[in-house]
Amino acid sequence: MMDAFTLITGLASLLGFAVQIFDIFPTHAKGRQAIWMLLLGAFLGGILATTNWQGMELSLVWDGFTLSMTALAALVVFFALAAAFTADTRRRRGFYIVGGIAALAFTIATSVGALVGTVTDSKLLKQNVVNEQELVWLIERASERGDPERALHHVESLLDRLDKDNEQRATWKARRDELRASMKRRD
Repeated sequence: MMDAFTLITGLASLLGFAVQIFDIFPTHAKGRQAIWMLLLGAFLGGILATTNWQGMELSLVWDGFTLSMTALAALVVFFALAAAFTADTRRRRGFYIVGGIAALAFTIATSVGALVGTVTDSKLLKQNVVNEQELVWLIERASERGDPERALHHVESLLDRLDKDNEQRATWKARRDELRASMKRRD
């Protein structure tokens, strides 16, 4: 969780970014730029310091979306660095504007991609989120509620996870057949 210092420097760096884009206080451009870079560095350092690197698991698939987002992020970084090290105020302002537009496009694209990806990504749909004991509990609860369709779904999920030589497979196959038969009788 972020501490107060990280939140304050994050907000201050956003405010500093706006001041840089609109070139407020043009007589203090060099000092303003130095303060903004310092605040941005403090904010990023605070974020990196609070990150739990041991608990982080990164599973990256290099597909078209990932490559395009990487290219867009590289453009954002390039324009931010170009703006930071350009002496001409007109060019700097142009770099900030283009970098800001690229950052907005990056934010929107990754947000939409994350929402769509969680729904359509087959790897996420097949992910074993519930363990075998929890599946057994879900089967029991669905049976108690009189929901054989849901119970059958959980039994089939459990059978998919059990090893072929597991002694419980026969019991769960029999339970699956019972559920199918009860659903046919009901129809």
